[in-house]
Amino acid sequence: MTETLDDVAREFAQAREDSARYKVLLAEAQAKVAELQKRVAPAVVEAARNGRTVTEIRELTEYSRKRIYQLCRAAGVEPKP
Repeated sequence: MTETLDDVAREFAQAREDSARYKVLLAEAQAKVAELQKRVAPAVVEAARNGRTVTEIRELTEYSRKRIYQLCRAAGVEPKP
């Protein structure tokens, strides 16, 4: 059975509504990530200061080892591998 224009138009309208809703959700999620990134860097440095290893920090944050070393060294901390 072929689809009618009414069926396709209804589905198309729903897809546009979904797209608009997801754009809002994406923008909110991106803003939250940006805000949390500002909090992660000091927490990484503090964790290294308190003896956490780069491996532990990497597993928790999913930051690269290189990025962890950059953050720590910029704050004058030499992290444990």
